[in-house]
Amino acid sequence: MTKRLFSLLAVTFVTFLTFATACSEPLRAPTLKPEQITTSKISPAGADIEVAIEGSNPNKAQLSATSVQTKLNIGGKADAAKVTLTNTVVLPPNQPVHLKLPIKVEWTDAAAIKELAASKSPVDFLVEGSAVFSDGRASITAPFQVKGTMTASDLAQAAGGGK
Repeated sequence: MTKRLFSLLAVTFVTFLTFATACSEPLRAPTLKPEQITTSKISPAGADIEVAIEGSNPNKAQLSATSVQTKLNIGGKADAAKVTLTNTVVLPPNQPVHLKLPIKVEWTDAAAIKELAASKSPVDFLVEGSAVFSDGRASITAPFQVKGTMTASDLAQAAGGGK
């Protein structure tokens, strides 16, 4: 009787593992598409911006960003600022969602910002990054880019020269 019960449990366990493995789909990377950038504050310390994005999660489970890494290049200056995402990003399954993400920018190279401001010309910037998303069982990385332009007036404020 014990041998028969053990055999039944073993068959049940093997069937469960086979089913679980067959049903388990690999996690697919979400897409993050920037739509609009709005600046609410610029000072010699940094800037507060908001990025509106469309996020799309092709998976059956909700995804949450567990970490975000970014690099900012402004006017050809690669290390002039540090970018920090201030909210958690959550993407529901199988549907696009529009999010507004507040972002803090801290100027880390005041001399570079002053040099850019002295040109009295607008400069392009590029934020490149990657977000690590998890569904609680696995993680996947999604790259993103945000492009924009800082006006001469914005640069003057960042350099401490006012409008």
